[in-house]
Amino acid sequence: MMNALAGIATQAARVRSRVHRFLWIASAYGVCLIVMSAAFAAGLLSGWGIVVIALAIIATNAAFFTLLQRGRSERFRDPELLWPQTLAAIAVFGLAVYHLDYDRGVVLVAAYGILTIGLFRFSSGQFLAAAALIFFADALAGSALFFLKPAMADLQRQAFHLLVLAVTLPPVALFCARLSELNRLARPTADELSTAVATIEQLATHDGLTRLANRTMFVETLSIAIARAEEQQREIAVMYLDLDRFKNVNDTLGHGVGDTILQETARRVLATMRSGDFVARLGGDEFAILIENYRGANELADMASRLLATFKPNFGVAGRGINITASVGVCTYPHGATDCESMLSNADIALYRAKEQGRNRFCLYSADLNRLSQERLILEAQLLRGIENDELEVWFQPKVSFRNGRVKGVEAPSLP
Repeated sequence: MMNALAGIATQAARVRSRVHRFLWIASAYGVCLIVMSAAFAAGLLSGWGIVVIALAIIATNAAFFTLLQRGRSERFRDPELLWPQTLAAIAVFGLAVYHLDYDRGVVLVAAYGILTIGLFRFSSGQFLAAAALIFFADALAGSALFFLKPAMADLQRQAFHLLVLAVTLPPVALFCARLSELNRLARPTADELSTAVATIEQLATHDGLTRLANRTMFVETLSIAIARAEEQQREIAVMYLDLDRFKNVNDTLGHGVGDTILQETARRVLATMRSGDFVARLGGDEFAILIENYRGANELADMASRLLATFKPNFGVAGRGINITASVGVCTYPHGATDCESMLSNADIALYRAKEQGRNRFCLYSADLNRLSQERLILEAQLLRGIENDELEVWFQPKVSFRNGRVKGVEAPSLP
């Protein structure tokens, strides 16, 4: 589940980045529309011409935005759609050259703006190719003028425009390519910094061994879930899972085997719980599960039973089968507790009650368990104080053999 969520978050970040870059390009189109409106007001552009160009701009930008915003550009070799956007801009440039009725030199400024679409992405060859396409688009539009609008054609002026483009576009293209190259050289450092920040964030919120959320992230998520449950007037539950006698595994087989078992435990728990449940490793062999959507105590009991059943197959480690069981304590909001700390504490109380009852079982927290826990703490404190003050004495009774009536030993009887 955590890997799936991470993948979704990464995909969403890529989509946001591409849409953000597209919006910068679209803003340049917005400036072009403003300039065309001014040209129309000054009589430089016919009404039909501005309609055609505006429709072309709106249609192409709407198509690109839809593909990028919905993540459908992933299926293309160029997910950012920079080449298609460049080609579309060149087509709009050609329309503008054709429809501008007076001084078409104004449109030439847009040629240099088109090259910046590929800034920080295109190579030198790609920039030069884009420059060549811009040149040919202007030449093609000029040729169309001589055939379709000969009265508006000016051979000398058109030749001068082509000369300007031929002389200036290649240096501008190479300058953009140099900027892209410098960006590529600097990108590894930026990527390393981003990776380091992401690693630090991962270590701060996730367990390095199992890749599950850690206690910090679980507490934060649980606090948000409690606030949401209070607002929506519904129940949530926390399951506290602890491996039975796990210390014996570490002591006898080593911590390497113990770590493998913890990783396998995380995998089994994730596979057993639902996709919407939040699983974390709190530390050691303790795991916690946040359950927000369930239908009463019976469903919780079924989920806890399935969770325990997932430990029935032996853990295969280093060519041997190791039998591991677990105990589970369950606390619900708002019946068992009303805040994050109390929910974890009461789930822990229920967990140890399950261990007292024989392990490999689950226990649902109730107020009686809290009372028993407090009574035990008081009894332990009194016993410790009695030992420190030498207030205790032990009485032994003999163990007599029925065969010969001789004393075989002594024992200290326990109180009823």
